[in-house]
Amino acid sequence: MSSRASVAIFVAHFCGAWGWYVLISWLPRYLETLGVATADLPWYAIPPYVANVLGAIVSGWVADDMLLEGAPRLEVRRWMQGISLMGPAIVLLVLTIGQVECPMAVCGWMVAALFLKSFVYSGIHSNILDIAPDHAGQLFGLSNTFATVAGVAGNILTGWLFQLHQSFSGVFLVCCGVYLVGTVTYGCLSAAEPVFQAGPGGQGCVRVRDSAVLREL
Repeated sequence: MSSRASVAIFVAHFCGAWGWYVLISWLPRYLETLGVATADLPWYAIPPYVANVLGAIVSGWVADDMLLEGAPRLEVRRWMQGISLMGPAIVLLVLTIGQVECPMAVCGWMVAALFLKSFVYSGIHSNILDIAPDHAGQLFGLSNTFATVAGVAGNILTGWLFQLHQSFSGVFLVCCGVYLVGTVTYGCLSAAEPVFQAGPGGQGCVRVRDSAVLREL
């Protein structure tokens, strides 16, 4: 899957998953460094994930409204994906540069971060259907492999950075850099028209633009 559009999805998925897995894995530890007792963690850690579910619904409404109003599909995908990456990046920058230490304030910012993160469902997740309508499942599986690698690598690096500095500032700055890479790459390479379709007789995968059979998925 060497097309520009698929590379854009793979990179954006990798970068988004990096921050996602870091946050879901390390949020309790981050809250503990701010003085939150273990027994009180659910009150601060659960709201961001509730917001993530609500954000997924809202992003669908927003994307549908933009499409119904005549916005180009590619523009909609780029906006949704940009929000899902740069939204959390801005939040993490605020927490780092502003040195926010109030647990309630951190919880509020994390609610915003994970709410915006869920706009990914109207970004690359929908974009996979745009470019490979006949092979969306296979393309998503491949893309999710890159995302899983990001989850493993992100957690390993986070553990090392936290052990080294006993702070999440470096962790958050790395996440911001990764988010930025994903945003720029997706913005430059993404497409919204079909790039792959089923081959002759429904077998394999044909690249639409040059009609070259890539391989059976």
